[in-house]
Amino acid sequence: MRTTYPTLLPRERSSGVNPSAMAVLGASLICVALFGVQNQPGESRLPFPDTEKLLARVAQHQKESESLRDQYVFTAKVTEYMLDKQGKVKGQHTDVYNMLPTPYEYLARRVSHDGKPVSEEELRKQDKKLYRKMQEDERQAQRKGDSWHAKGEIRLTDVIANSHFTPLRWESIQGTRAIVYALEPKFPSKRAGDLAARVLADTKGKMWISPEEEEIVHAELDNVSSLSVGPLGFVRVKSFHEIFDQQKVRGEIWFPTRIELEAEGRKLIQGFRVRQATEWSDYRKATTEVVQHILSPGIVSGGTVSQPPR
Repeated sequence: MRTTYPTLLPRERSSGVNPSAMAVLGASLICVALFGVQNQPGESRLPFPDTEKLLARVAQHQKESESLRDQYVFTAKVTEYMLDKQGKVKGQHTDVYNMLPTPYEYLARRVSHDGKPVSEEELRKQDKKLYRKMQEDERQAQRKGDSWHAKGEIRLTDVIANSHFTPLRWESIQGTRAIVYALEPKFPSKRAGDLAARVLADTKGKMWISPEEEEIVHAELDNVSSLSVGPLGFVRVKSFHEIFDQQKVRGEIWFPTRIELEAEGRKLIQGFRVRQATEWSDYRKATTEVVQHILSPGIVSGGTVSQPPR
């Protein structure tokens, strides 16, 4: 929630539309859809590894992957569904963004809306604002030496640290053998204080972990009870469900590939029910040359592109 994904309070910011805008629960829990989960013969009889030791290694690998991801640019395809009271889709919109990292956040550059490319004039307006923000963040990081993991952001490493895990069974998911773990809040639910801490203390679900890769493959998360967010608690989230997938990118690094979020609640006196699906692809190292190629010609002229501090 630095406004990151991968992920409860949104971190992506754009000069226009925020691709995480629907995450009224402030959501950067980072999660995605399940494809082809099935048990393999004999897997149900396999013993489970030591949960505490495995989770320690998984958390370390996840922390490393999250740090590396913040050095990459990538493409985000965001589809937002408008739902009726019965949960049926009554409309939808799809936006595609270039995601650009700064020392504090991802900046979103919208390149298309419902399949129609954004005009060159609009792209150039976005790029001027984005590049100015990139420079501001770099100057601030140089002065303060802040870390990337900003206050209020929730990542999967935070979910691991704040949850109690119980192994349930072995399954094969997306061609990877994994253990399905049930997770519950490790600490009592909070009604006041920091939003990130309140969300973490109010989250339960399941997580698919590969013991061989020592990586999170899939997760499904739900709220335990209703949650008030925003100024004076004007937004009350009755329920949310988030699913998340990670895959090995370029045969070496595990990055998020898809996250889906559905939430229901009330904003002031008006009810809402929303669903958003985000797909991440085309991960590339955020070198100056790559960012210059993404932005409009002349925007970076004579300058340097900010890189997340390490």
